[in-house]
Amino acid sequence: LSWKTARVTRGDVALFAPGEWLNDHCITFYLEYLAKQHGDAASRVLFLGAESAFWILNEKDEEDLKDGTEGLELGEKDLIICPLNDNNDFEREGGAGTHWSLLVARVTAENQLSFEYYDSMGTSS
Repeated sequence: LSWKTARVTRGDVALFAPGEWLNDHCITFYLEYLAKQHGDAASRVLFLGAESAFWILNEKDEEDLKDGTEGLELGEKDLIICPLNDNNDFEREGGAGTHWSLLVARVTAENQLSFEYYDSMGTSS
């Protein structure tokens, strides 16, 4: 099943059942679905895919990071939604960790960046 650039397999779809753990494909698929559902209102929102977020957090080469994020138009966004996974092994896929959380960056009325961290384990701030 594909939605825009996100693709989920039957195995990924099965992870949406109660008691299952979502992987990076499921997270990205749902974020792209949200972006589509909100149409023009989502044009100033960056729903960063789980795989992209994992790469950005783990990329060590600043030039590669700059090149890789250029097309995201970060300066044009008022809200950035970034899924985070506790996987810290760059050699494994982004969803190979055991826990997801969410980082939200927003531009305030004073044109400053504000960050919010959401974690289902109770460490949100």
